[in-house]
Amino acid sequence: MMRPAGPRLLAMGIVLPLTLGWLSALMWSCSAPTDPAPTADLPLPSAGSNAGGAAATGGAGDLNVSHSATQAEFNNFHLKEGDAGVEYATEVDNSFGFQYSYASGRFPPDNFFQLGGVIFTPNFHEDSLRFIVKYAYSDKTQLDAHVGYYKRDFTETGLGGFKGDFWRATVTWEPRDKTQIKFAGWRELHAYLVTESDYFISNGASISPIWNATEKFKVDVVLSYEKQAYIPQSFSVVTSGPLNAKVATEQVDFWYSPRTSWIFSLSLTHQQRDANQNFYQFGDQLAAVSALYKIH
Repeated sequence: MMRPAGPRLLAMGIVLPLTLGWLSALMWSCSAPTDPAPTADLPLPSAGSNAGGAAATGGAGDLNVSHSATQAEFNNFHLKEGDAGVEYATEVDNSFGFQYSYASGRFPPDNFFQLGGVIFTPNFHEDSLRFIVKYAYSDKTQLDAHVGYYKRDFTETGLGGFKGDFWRATVTWEPRDKTQIKFAGWRELHAYLVTESDYFISNGASISPIWNATEKFKVDVVLSYEKQAYIPQSFSVVTSGPLNAKVATEQVDFWYSPRTSWIFSLSLTHQQRDANQNFYQFGDQLAAVSALYKIH
């Protein structure tokens, strides 16, 4: 997992999914560019802001997820993560670099089950290394892509584990000054926030029109489709057999920034999930509001 890194920025935020309950998190990130530091306005700039310059980046995060429902407490989760990397700008809008990321996840002590006749706990440590490239075809079309290798070990069980390649590519097209369209494709390892013991390989694609109405207000729409193949060590696979799903998502986001340090958002989402096991099929609507304050 990766957090965005930026120049000496402390950010605090509260997110409220209206149908799921409260979630809060505190994150920090910092960078030490070899050239003069860029300004810290979101989205955070990279080494591409300085042609011919290099930037070292790093970040860390700490996240706790707790469930109020007793039957879901086995998915209570504590995650510590961080990343470090270097990026070199060949031109103003073109750059390449490398990034290393790590994460350590812990579950309740009583979260264990039988896997192949062996007691298994989902506590894990993971490492990943990626190569990143950003390239501007023109002043209206840009590519942002990465490819890497991922390895996860279950720290208290000499069994299972997962490793493999991952990638993501995003092409941004700007047909007009205030309009962008993003096309993305990916192969990544994912998990739903409330079921962190269930990991799956996600192969998908999306399209996202974005309208920057004013300097303070923005609207974006995301249409995506993905195939989910759960890894053998996932709790759902162990308890009920092989699990594969297809998910279609439509989402609308509204962003408002009345001042430089404040960002408010409203997100409306519809998701339809089909799976080879009926229990894991659903159609869902979700509304979420969030507030982010940046301390420079």
